[in-house]
Amino acid sequence: MDDGTLFAVAASDTDPLLTLHANVTFATSFGLSLADINADNVTVTTDPNGALSLVIMENHLAAPDPHPQYLNLERIKFLFSMLIPLGYIHHTNSPENPKPIFDEIMGISTFWRRLDGLQLVGVDPNDPNISEPMLLAGKQGVSTLVADSEMPDYYPLRTTYIWERYNPNDIPVRYDGQSSYDGQSSYQ
Repeated sequence: MDDGTLFAVAASDTDPLLTLHANVTFATSFGLSLADINADNVTVTTDPNGALSLVIMENHLAAPDPHPQYLNLERIKFLFSMLIPLGYIHHTNSPENPKPIFDEIMGISTFWRRLDGLQLVGVDPNDPNISEPMLLAGKQGVSTLVADSEMPDYYPLRTTYIWERYNPNDIPVRYDGQSSYDGQSSYQ
């Protein structure tokens, strides 16, 4: 009622009033008997948009992405691929694979491989020889072999564990030198 008075209760002691099933859309209605009430005191109002609301809800449920404002697995994968793309280098002092950390943070499975023997050097953009090929690792501005006493400066190197994010499905097949083509397989 308008003043908040409860005037009816729908309940059952034995059978459920309704049963919900996954992926089944339904609309329900209930009848109410008002036998002890004067009909002159009852006003029935219908919503002319009731049928339209069912159509709107059906369209909403059928939409491929009915809630674009919320993160879902596909959005997380997309954001992750933008923030930490394949080929992303992660360096750490821990020898442990960072997979569990990134999987937990992003909520998706990631794949990491350790890169051994790789050195990362943050270089000085004002170094005049920055674009020279084959700079010696750890030496700044030197593109040829010279005695250590002639080395002007060093880029300090620090050892670290380096991990690269990769797609295990994109690992190239390497020929083992022994197998032969049997005529049955085909590449896609």
